[in-house]
Amino acid sequence: MKRPLILIDGDGTIWTAPMYRDSKKKVIELLKVLDVDYFVGDDLLCKFFDDLDLKRVKILGLTPERFISSLVCGLYYWAGSRELSFPIKEELELRKFCEESFRITKSRMKKFLLPGSSEAIQSLSKIGDLVLITSGDFTHQKEKFDCLEEKLRKCFSDAIICSLKTERIVKKAIKKHGYEKDLDLVWMIGDGVRSDINSSYKAGVRNLIQISTIHSSWSFEKEEPLTKNLFVVPNLLEAEKIIRTWFDSRIKD
Repeated sequence: MKRPLILIDGDGTIWTAPMYRDSKKKVIELLKVLDVDYFVGDDLLCKFFDDLDLKRVKILGLTPERFISSLVCGLYYWAGSRELSFPIKEELELRKFCEESFRITKSRMKKFLLPGSSEAIQSLSKIGDLVLITSGDFTHQKEKFDCLEEKLRKCFSDAIICSLKTERIVKKAIKKHGYEKDLDLVWMIGDGVRSDINSSYKAGVRNLIQISTIHSSWSFEKEEPLTKNLFVVPNLLEAEKIIRTWFDSRIKD
């Protein structure tokens, strides 16, 4: 019996990406020092930075440099709107903070792993052909994968890193692993509706599991699912249970 192909996302599914949240908190702290927060408030500032970054993603892609420069642009915008002096000192402090936050090491990746991810990955690799398919800056995402424990890296038969996850990318992954005629055996696990669920559905995948995390609420991912026939679970361990139940039922049949 042919094993299933299990496509699995990285950010927000296997590991968290606290550097984005922490860097945004840092720029808001700096704006508080400049008294901008007194006039605006945290919620409006958070929405402003999210909206600004979303517009820049469409032009510059999912790179750390784009995110950091979005924060710097926002810092200068709000300082200028309050007729404050150029926040050069604050910019340097922000860039230094971001540079450290985005540095990937093996010890950090251990901390970044979401609860249950290690156990789920090892179990899923025994059920099917496990393929990482994640989007973002190639170098940054490869560092994350390379800094996983060796026992976890060995669970994946392939690691696909793309600038944006689209229908074409998912189809290419399916074809590469020889499942274009066995779409009923293909699963997608990811937190993003736009990047993971809808792109896979367009590619013909019907076994869909969404991991509901903070990252999945990012405005870039805000789309209505193209199907109601999907599982929504809180973590990767619950996703593993669904696939294992499905797999066991196929063996019995």
